[in-house]
Amino acid sequence: MDEFVERLDLLLVTEKDQIWQIDYRHFENYDLLDENQKFVQRVENLYQSFAVDHEQKHLADGKPGEIAGVFFKAVEKEDIPTVKQLMPGLDMKDEEFPAFFEMYSLRPLTDLTELTFKTHFAPFVSTGFDGSVEIKYEIDTHEGLFQQHFFMEKTEKGWRMTNMNNY
Repeated sequence: MDEFVERLDLLLVTEKDQIWQIDYRHFENYDLLDENQKFVQRVENLYQSFAVDHEQKHLADGKPGEIAGVFFKAVEKEDIPTVKQLMPGLDMKDEEFPAFFEMYSLRPLTDLTELTFKTHFAPFVSTGFDGSVEIKYEIDTHEGLFQQHFFMEKTEKGWRMTNMNNY
């Protein structure tokens, strides 16, 4: 039932000419343990292109979940310039980032077992942010999976991680 609610949450919005339209929640879910690793390969390709020159054109066709994946790939590579591009507004020196990764338990892409992105618009969401990404990863074999939730915001450059300092 929870999965049904997550995927079919609808909202009516008005556009020009006062015509009511249905807006829907954007939902992406990727099982990173699945044998079909198209998502991981897509993220790897996006990262390889974007990390070279940080040109927005490389991410133009990327889905929000894929951009979040590129962020976690940059964390994995400890690629501070790329992390900064995907998490604007964080005023930190480069040498502070490893401690930041540790403090907020930012996991490398290879540790993730699942990644889910969804947009927010429902009145019960009081964050004011456009979307969020949830990751799951194993702590160790006896404890099972651990979940973490991060906000994302749609900017002029596309979807970006945001509000990290509030965790």
